[in-house]
Amino acid sequence: QSVTGTGSASLVGSTSVAKVEVLTNGFSGPEFTKGSGTCDTASLSAGGQCTESVTFTPAYPGLRLGAVVLLDGSSNVLGTAYLSGVGVGGLDVLTPGNVITVAGKFRAWTSTKDGIQATIANVDQPSSIAFDGAGNLYIADSAHNKIRMVCATGAVTIAGTTCPGAGIITTVAGTGDAGNSGYPGPAKDCTLSAPNGIALDGAGNLYIADTGNNVIRKITASTGIISTIAGNGTAAYGGDGLVATAGAVEFNGPVGVTADAQGNLYIADLANQRIRRIDAVSNIVTTAAGNGKLSGVGDGKGTYSGDTGPAIDAGLSLPYAVAFDLFGNMFIPDSANNSIRVVKAVSGAITPASVISTAAGTGNGGNATCLNGATNTEDLNTPSGVAVDPAGNVYIADTQDSCIRKANVKNGTIETIAINGATAVSLAGVLDQDQVYAPIGLAVDGLGNVFYADFYYMIVDELQSNKAVLNYIATPVRQGDQSTPLPQTVENDGNGPSELTSV
Repeated sequence: QSVTGTGSASLVGSTSVAKVEVLTNGFSGPEFTKGSGTCDTASLSAGGQCTESVTFTPAYPGLRLGAVVLLDGSSNVLGTAYLSGVGVGGLDVLTPGNVITVAGKFRAWTSTKDGIQATIANVDQPSSIAFDGAGNLYIADSAHNKIRMVCATGAVTIAGTTCPGAGIITTVAGTGDAGNSGYPGPAKDCTLSAPNGIALDGAGNLYIADTGNNVIRKITASTGIISTIAGNGTAAYGGDGLVATAGAVEFNGPVGVTADAQGNLYIADLANQRIRRIDAVSNIVTTAAGNGKLSGVGDGKGTYSGDTGPAIDAGLSLPYAVAFDLFGNMFIPDSANNSIRVVKAVSGAITPASVISTAAGTGNGGNATCLNGATNTEDLNTPSGVAVDPAGNVYIADTQDSCIRKANVKNGTIETIAINGATAVSLAGVLDQDQVYAPIGLAVDGLGNVFYADFYYMIVDELQSNKAVLNYIATPVRQGDQSTPLPQTVENDGNGPSELTSV
């Protein structure tokens, strides 16, 4: 079956459409909703067409993703048309925000118990996080060889997994044993090996960078079946120009995977020093960035070169992830080069003519000071994760500096919004120390909350956008005296005018 346009499908063959779904990141509504259409009731002959109308009502500013999915009577996908739209509006956030843990128990990793509150559960070296359209949080629980999910609500079945209740953690994929079995089949029955990257597309399909197996997996949202969609399992480089399922397609330690607005997949092919791309329509594998050259000293690292030239000719060194802004520009944590590289989109897409440059970092490793300053003068140390908000701010998991940075790449400034050991006061009024050790995966939700997966502290933390605490405890104030004023910054991280009317 082939999808020819937004909400319009041309079907070939005798399979009839049993159901048409209009989804927002895998869930019905509220941003992309179904209007009038004929596909649910159409009886199509060869070459016939049916039409489904879709309305876009953004709930948040920024890029929003969805899909029209055609299903047969067994929930098999007959065709998918990816939807995208940009919501415009202000997004007022308090910075720095209050920090809370949403999954994992500090430095506890031995258990893989499900069905309990995520904040008392164990995760082991969480490396990537993602959200679906219902607000469920997915975690690449890499050392447990599983993909876990923290449920936003209860009594919802997602890709074969039923959420037992809000805040409860459960397993979406993997038995926990390191292996390479169960494909295709139910996602919970498969074995994975150190999965490091996860992403969802507009239809809610979950993609996994199965790092230890050197392949890319897909859990189809409508069936819960997991399959291998790219890579033959050999740690090598090969297959550009071939369909992703061809036997000659090879990856070497893929650690990041991202779906763009058109459903194309981008893979951070770590040891191949490249960003690879799988086209959503043709399924052809190509290289989007990186020339693959090695340092030549046997350390497994790449090179640094190519700024102001085509991204496919540039030298990268252990690229770890990919994130896109509203205009389709691609940001890469070039980890061993201690920098964030950006590939400029051409008419909203990454093409062979796209030019690469350095958006942040000097190339020198940082010294854990995480100072505020200019993007071209402040050091980073092995950045491993990136995310972008509607205003175009780039959030950086500055892994070996143990901090989260926020770079305004438009005006060339960078600030630290979370750092290990920074004094904070919880909402309960208890003096505490912020816990940041080795942040990797990052995500920003529609409300501007920033989430990060801390690889070695075994937790997923949230920097809340609507809560902050001013600490007057550090310097006691005598009765009747006045303290030194403390500032609280309110920042508009949206792509439209601020909606703030009072404090």
